Amino acid sequence: MKKYKSLIVLIVLFFTFISINTVFGYGFGVKKNKEHKQPDVGIYKGIIESNNGMYVGDKNKKEIYLTFDCGYENGYTMKILDTLKEKNVNATFFITGHYVNSAQNEILRMVKDNHVVANHSNKHKDITKITAEEIKKEILDLEVMYKNLTNQELTKFFRPPAGNFDQKSLSVVSSLGYTSLFWSLSYKDWDHKNSVNYTVKEVVDNIHNGAIILMHAVSEANELALPLIIDELRNLGYEFASTKKLLIN
Repeated sequence: MKKYKSLIVLIVLFFTFISINTVFGYGFGVKKNKEHKQPDVGIYKGIIESNNGMYVGDKNKKEIYLTFDCGYENGYTMKILDTLKEKNVNATFFITGHYVNSAQNEILRMVKDNHVVANHSNKHKDITKITAEEIKKEILDLEVMYKNLTNQELTKFFRPPAGNFDQKSLSVVSSLGYTSLFWSLSYKDWDHKNSVNYTVKEVVDNIHNGAIILMHAVSEANELALPLIIDELRNLGYEFASTKKLLIN
């Protein structure tokens, strides 16, 4: 009898696990290391790559990709753009509908400076909790808003809001011709209490070949640390590349 009870418990636990991940999806994260190796993402790797997604570049090349998530403007983006222009670095900016409405000058500057501007959804909804049609609307509505502002098309990269995803949502994103672009290096850069030294150290200590770096343009530390990060990584032999190169490889 005990044997059957144990079996029943295992079955219940298994289907509970499946049910939880079906309803709530996954929150993307990476297992950091300070050995400059590409991070382990566990089961996420198969789900992402099987749905036209990626989180890291070529492990054999010292190329890195700088990306910023832009949900709202906090007064630092223009200075960040100044640094990128001065250092001749191409970055990718994932924008939302709110950002299109509230930071038009910043977006037009991104376009003028030939940065990659990509899709972070219109209303920044958790795509694991809405229908396939709602996901499509989130993506396509932002396309229209961006086209109306810039007369250009968004680059076909999509970054799920808050990094939340599941098999269904990534499949829908892929059906629209998008590559879901996650990241392999991040830190709590939205925390306004971070120091410049902390910011530089977090990036440099965890850098690796093919790193896709996630940052936000909302903190003074990021703005001040950016030129130091760029110089230090170049001193280490890394080259900054455009994420468009990931679409070619």
